[in-house]
Amino acid sequence: EQYGYLGIMVSSGKLGARAWGPMLTSIMVLGTMQFRKKTPRVLSISLSGKNLTGSIPVELTKLPGLVESRLDGNSFSGSIPDFTGCQDLQYIHLDNNQLTGALPSSLDVLPNLKQLYVQNNELSSEIPQELFRKSINF
Repeated sequence: EQYGYLGIMVSSGKLGARAWGPMLTSIMVLGTMQFRKKTPRVLSISLSGKNLTGSIPVELTKLPGLVESRLDGNSFSGSIPDFTGCQDLQYIHLDNNQLTGALPSSLDVLPNLKQLYVQNNELSSEIPQELFRKSINF
């Protein structure tokens, strides 16, 4: 396994198909991601406490090898997305954001889920009963 950096690139203009270099003004490292060397899959995303806003990017829910998603301590808003594209997911940390709506019942189909931290959000429903049948830490 190897580690890499997860970041965003800030440009001074529109990014063209050919020229990233001259337009790039800075790279801001947001967090780390862990990935397998032999089969390139992201195993872990850690973006805790990075003051991120907006909705949780749906692209983060379509990583089949993802085991750990730490997005806690930001200002993410909107609903919790469907993580069923991440069947290996064991740890979901979404606590201390501004998420709204209900917990998706699709979380029940994640066979390896061990931790689901969603406290200190603005969620409007209780934890689905199906999740209590699993050995999950809340």
